[in-house]
Amino acid sequence: MQIACALLLLISIIMAPAIPAGAFFPSFDTLESQTQAQSQRLHSYQAIWLPQLSEGASNATLETGRMRVTTIQSGLIWYQEWASKEDQAAKVISAALGGETDLMASYPSVSSFPMPVLYYWHLAPLSDLAEQLGTDTSKMRFSFFANRPCLVLGNKNSGQIWLDNERNVPVRLVSEPQGWTLEFSRYNLLEGIWVPREVSVHFANGQKMSGEIKWGAPNSAQARSILSTNMFQQRFGGFAPPQETSRPLDLFRDDFSQAVKP
Repeated sequence: MQIACALLLLISIIMAPAIPAGAFFPSFDTLESQTQAQSQRLHSYQAIWLPQLSEGASNATLETGRMRVTTIQSGLIWYQEWASKEDQAAKVISAALGGETDLMASYPSVSSFPMPVLYYWHLAPLSDLAEQLGTDTSKMRFSFFANRPCLVLGNKNSGQIWLDNERNVPVRLVSEPQGWTLEFSRYNLLEGIWVPREVSVHFANGQKMSGEIKWGAPNSAQARSILSTNMFQQRFGGFAPPQETSRPLDLFRDDFSQAVKP
C-alpha cells in the first residue's frame, strides 16, 4: 500500500507541469470583470497621501519635510496636487487636471505630468494595466502578500499584477519597463468599499516613498463639482510659478507614465 501511494505521488509530481493552467486559474476575462466590478463601486473619491521619501532598505529619511499628495477623481477625470507639508502649513508645488491619460491643465504649465498613484489602483482596466506594466498574463501563480492569499499575473521576467484572491483588489504592481513597484496595503472597508490605507512606491534607483492615505467620503457630489478646467484656472490662474521643486515628484516624472496634452 505504501509503495502504491508513493508511486501515485511520484506520477502526480511528474504530470503536474503538463496540466493546463486553466485547470487551476480563472480566465483573464473573468479576472478583469471581477476587478472592474469592484472598482466601479467607487465612482468618485478624495484621498490624501502623506508619503515620506527614504533611501531603500536603510530607511534613512532624505527629506525632513513631508509631502501631501491630494487626488480627487470622478469618473475618468482626476485632479492631483503636490504640496510641501511643514507642521500644519502646506504650500502647493505642482498640480494637474487630467482625463485618463490626457493632461487638461497644469500648474505650472507643462506638457506632461505623472499619472496619479491611485490611477493604477482604481482607474486603469486590468488589460490596460497589464499592457503598461509589461505583464505576461498567460503566466499565473498563487502567493501571499501581507499574509493575504493572492493571484499573481506575470513572472520575474515580466511585469506583475498581484490581486487579493478574495477582495479582487490590487495589492502589488511591478512595472517591467520602468522598474518600479507599487504596494497597496492595510485595506479596510469604507462604506462597503475596500480601500488601502497605505501606499508604498519602490523606485528603480533603490529609493522608496511610503505613507498613509486618508480618505474622504466616497461617491460624494463635491468631488465631481470641482473637476473642471474653469475651476482649475480660477484657483491657479493668478499664481506665480513656484520657487521650489519636489524631489519626490521628480522621481515620479522619471519613472511613471505621463499624462500628456492632447
